[in-house]
Amino acid sequence: MFARCLVSAARAACLEERARQMRFSPTASEQILWRHLSGSKLGFGFRRQLVIGNHIVDFACTKLRLVVEIDGASHEGRERKDAQRDRKL
Repeated sequence: MFARCLVSAARAACLEERARQMRFSPTASEQILWRHLSGSKLGFGFRRQLVIGNHIVDFACTKLRLVVEIDGASHEGRERKDAQRDRKL
């Protein structure tokens, strides 16, 4: 992956399971964007709800080392934590 962070095996398993759950219940905004990103429609492959280190990102193009986050209502009050996440990624 393009961001490395050591996490315990238990934490990694927990993150992977949460990411899987999130893929099956996307927000409306994520559904709309995924329609445009999926299937390499832009010329690059994207993955959704990808675990990178200790974070789950909404969309990622590993070839470009690009992360796309959709910070809607679920991120209200988390601006500081989101800024820290952005710096790490």
